[in-house]
Amino acid sequence: MASDAVTSLQGFGALPTELIQLIFCFAQALTVADFRKQRHGGYRAPTPVSAIQHVCKLWYNIARSIPELWTCITILNCSNQSMEMLGVFAERSEDLPLHVSFSVSLPTLNHTQENLAIQDALDKIFSLAHRLRTLHIVTNNFVAMDGTIHCHSSAPLLKTLCISMSYSEGVAVTPSTTFHLGPTPSIKSVALRGIDLEADFASVVERLEVLDAPYIPNIVSRLAESFWSSHEVTPSLRYLTLVRLPGLAGQLGVAFGAYISSLTSLVLNDIRDFGHLPNLLHCPHLENLSLGGLQYDVLRSFVQSIRNSSIIFPSLRAFTLLNIESGTFKFRDLRYLGTAFPSIDSLIVSNVASGPIMDVLYADGEDQRPLWPKLRSLTFYPVDLTDLCPAISRRSDAGCPLTMLDIAPLRRTDIKSLPWLQEHVPIVKCGPRKRRSQVEKRRDGVHALLFPLNFSL
Repeated sequence: MASDAVTSLQGFGALPTELIQLIFCFAQALTVADFRKQRHGGYRAPTPVSAIQHVCKLWYNIARSIPELWTCITILNCSNQSMEMLGVFAERSEDLPLHVSFSVSLPTLNHTQENLAIQDALDKIFSLAHRLRTLHIVTNNFVAMDGTIHCHSSAPLLKTLCISMSYSEGVAVTPSTTFHLGPTPSIKSVALRGIDLEADFASVVERLEVLDAPYIPNIVSRLAESFWSSHEVTPSLRYLTLVRLPGLAGQLGVAFGAYISSLTSLVLNDIRDFGHLPNLLHCPHLENLSLGGLQYDVLRSFVQSIRNSSIIFPSLRAFTLLNIESGTFKFRDLRYLGTAFPSIDSLIVSNVASGPIMDVLYADGEDQRPLWPKLRSLTFYPVDLTDLCPAISRRSDAGCPLTMLDIAPLRRTDIKSLPWLQEHVPIVKCGPRKRRSQVEKRRDGVHALLFPLNFSL
């Protein structure tokens, strides 16, 4: 086996240098794409050059000759070695834009030495602000710092900024630290957890496309006010997550409605009172909508509000319902969604009572046409297959068949229903039901399920 590996390596080394360079650059391009997709967890995998440079002298020399291979930097601790590595990568990448991920877990107690180490590491990263294209900062130790982090230097190339308190049970998501950011004229994506942001919002609002800061409503308010006062005709915002709503009365509500009119994706989670929000959702380009962690009466009020305002989402294709608390919700409460969301082709339902949803999937009593006749993809966790099969059958009879089904059966054994579904739906994915605690359900609703979209900026 060892001789085979050596032979393979020798064969690879016989390739023209230009072809080896091309292969290395392709691997690096995939890494850069992964950097841009990451939002909360940071990028913890080793970069290609970390392995390439140690294989053989030829590969090391080739890697040294390609500045692009040294533009992605992953820092997992505050050691002197990591800081030296930062300097080496910055030098060897010459003047190219950098993608930096700083993902460090430290004791949450106020240990002076650890605090100084993390602050020193951040200062070294911020010294490269003029070259940063992507910056991820993930740590659990912001609460032990002095409450402020400063990056006063201009970051003219920065497009993606992700700063997060590491999530763990018992850690609050309410911001306890403020990040002061210098000029960032190219910023397009901002994701924040457990930290507030101070920046020149007037310069940010023009290009910002992704805002994932659900626990900091004042950021949305300040951006909306900046947009309104700038007299911009066309907003740029495409993706927005909200858990805590900003005040939406008066002029701020008008500004907010105008600012979000360009949205293509909207995530609303754990909201106890929608207030004026539904009346402001005039988003003709909205393609993805996620509602999670709501009580039934809150969801009902949401539907009633958009019905009373006759709001239509003509472009909406994907609708997600997650962790909806049980109640007296009926099919009639969902009926208007068939009118409001006429183009739905993908529905995701997780931890929601199946009765009202089954009524939606069945044919409508008035014209025997199901709501969302264009629906082709259904994800349902968990679901009783004995209830699902008749709904699928009636949709097929009405000329609205499903083409993809992803389910977790409610019952452990159902030897008849699953084969029937596999026969009548082209693609059926069936997985075991996962038992989860209430804390896990809440966390999953905020993290994994409500943020399925990644934007390459």
